[in-house]
Amino acid sequence: MTTITLNENLNQQISVIAQQTLASVDEVVNNVLAKYLNDYFDEVLEDAELLAIVKARENEPTIKVLLDDLLDEVAEFDLKTQFEILTQRGASKVQRGLELLEKATFTQ
Repeated sequence: MTTITLNENLNQQISVIAQQTLASVDEVVNNVLAKYLNDYFDEVLEDAELLAIVKARENEPTIKVLLDDLLDEVAEFDLKTQFEILTQRGASKVQRGLELLEKATFTQ
């Protein structure tokens, strides 16, 4: 009977130690997972926030686009101005131009 009692006590002690060890392992695993998942979710949230910022700014024109548009407008204005100046200078010379054109067609 003494042997059985010792074995039962030993089994109980082993069982208690095993449960404590499992609890410790579970705690360590849970802590590691919690840290990893928290870091992961923090990164995901940061990525989501950055993505939201990028999407919000996606439709905003960039400086390059604005400068290209501005240069197009300036070039168009310049061409119109040059054309108007040339037409004003040549308005009195229309008849002379027609005469030269007619003369050139007859000589060919």
